[in-house]
Amino acid sequence: MEILLLISTKVGHSLNADKTVEFVVNHPMPERDAKFIPLFDKLYYEEGSSLNRLIDWCFLNNPGNSPLDETIRLISEAMALF
Repeated sequence: MEILLLISTKVGHSLNADKTVEFVVNHPMPERDAKFIPLFDKLYYEEGSSLNRLIDWCFLNNPGNSPLDETIRLISEAMALF
């Protein structure tokens, strides 16, 4: 999951957030919760994880750094998943 999150924001990557979200939501909700909530919790509480870096980027992104609209969409999609 760490690697999927790292590449989830890459525009044009075959395993970006579109595919990650598709993969996760295609599991029945009880199975999804049992499998992914522990993974998401681990990433959230692990200092320096890709999830924490992504959250930090969202909060600390300065106005002078204007990413592509598609990158913003992918980041939003990945964050909504979590």
